[in-house]
Amino acid sequence: MKILFHPVFFFLLISLFWFIPESCVSDKLDPIENLLNCDSLALSYEIEMKPIIDKSCAYAGCHISGSSIGDFSTYTGMFSLLETNAVEDRVLNLGDMPPDFVTEEAALSPDEIEFFSCWLESGYPEL
Repeated sequence: MKILFHPVFFFLLISLFWFIPESCVSDKLDPIENLLNCDSLALSYEIEMKPIIDKSCAYAGCHISGSSIGDFSTYTGMFSLLETNAVEDRVLNLGDMPPDFVTEEAALSPDEIEFFSCWLESGYPEL
C-alpha cells in the first residue's frame, strides 16, 4: 500500500508549525529595557516597593519572617540579598522570581519589573 501526501495536508502540517506562538517555544524572558526614566523617579522600599514586594515576594511560604531564603517583609531582612545582587539576578537577569507556580496576582507586571530595575539602579533606598 502506497501512502501519498496530499498537498493540502502537507500545507496544513507546515502551517501548524509556522504559527506556533513564540511563548510555546521559549521560556526565557526578553531582556529588560528601561522604558521608564529612572532619573525622574524617587522610589523607596517603604513607599513604592513594599506593596509590590509584599504582593510578589513576602507572602506565606516564601520571603517572610523566619524564612531560610530571606525575609523581604522588612528592609533590614532584604538588605543582605540586595547587597549581593541576588535580588537583581533573580528578578531582572534570570526573570525567575516570583516562580511560575505562584498565583497570577503575585506575578510581577512589566511596570513592576521596571520599578524594581529603577529602584535597584538608584541604590535601593529604604525611605
